Amino acid sequence: MYISLTFDDGWKSQYDNAVPILNNYQFKATFYIITQYMYTEDSNYMNFGTVINLFKQGHEIGAHTATHPNLTINNEFIEISRSLIDLQYFGLPVKSFAYPYGKYNEIVKNYVREFGFENARAVRLGQSRSVAPFTLDNFASITN
Repeated sequence: MYISLTFDDGWKSQYDNAVPILNNYQFKATFYIITQYMYTEDSNYMNFGTVINLFKQGHEIGAHTATHPNLTINNEFIEISRSLIDLQYFGLPVKSFAYPYGKYNEIVKNYVREFGFENARAVRLGQSRSVAPFTLDNFASITN
């Protein structure tokens, strides 16, 4: 059995509330960041300094697009690449991607693979579970 702890969207409350608990028990998690919010003054989201600090504490940083669109509507490959570039700009080794709303199709999945991600998370609660590298399910999560 595998267990992974993941947090979507880059909410500041995740950093303030979950990270101290994770660190106390020496658990590491993956934080999927909507990169547009790293550059804003919106105090509800982590900024780039907080994201870098998370990484320095040993947590994984994953991409979650730049603006959190439903990628299956327009297959917005620029959203995928922009989030990767935004995170790599700060020297973060980004290996994992989370599909916004857990939604993907073959075109989107291929873009994620082509941009060099090693895996991607999807949300398909109530359906069969998968551990395929580009459709890893969050078994007990809240859909964003």
